[in-house]
Amino acid sequence: MADEHARLKDSLRESHDEVKATTEAVKEVEQKLGPLAEIHELGQNTETQLARLNSLAEHVLPKVKVLENQKHTVEHAIVESNRLNELVWNMDVQVSKLNDGAAQAAEVAETVQRIEALATDTATQLAEAAQSKASFGQEVSKLEQGRTELTEKQEVDEVQ
Repeated sequence: MADEHARLKDSLRESHDEVKATTEAVKEVEQKLGPLAEIHELGQNTETQLARLNSLAEHVLPKVKVLENQKHTVEHAIVESNRLNELVWNMDVQVSKLNDGAAQAAEVAETVQRIEALATDTATQLAEAAQSKASFGQEVSKLEQGRTELTEKQEVDEVQ
């Protein structure tokens, strides 16, 4: 019995040592599995974030297409704006030319008015000159007639 008891005691010690070794092995495995669990959790978080990113990408892609279309519209608007600026510039040049022409037309109209005034004055002076000529002609005729009468009277007086 003592032998059996010793064997049992040895067996118990061996079992106890094996339990101790198993416990240490389990602790080591738990230590090694701890980072694995974290990695697994990180993997799940990563998958969740990827799903969110995919969802966001699906949401953003149509908006990107809309923005690209708007970009083309804006580029077209810029081209049209440049054309409009050129047209406005050309119109400014034409308006400036028209303003110059209007100023010249005003000068011409002023010159025409002065010429008309001079023509009126000249016509008035011509009319006065013609009247003076006619009056002078009448005076000359009267003087001529008076001279003729005097000459005749003198001849009659000399004859007598």
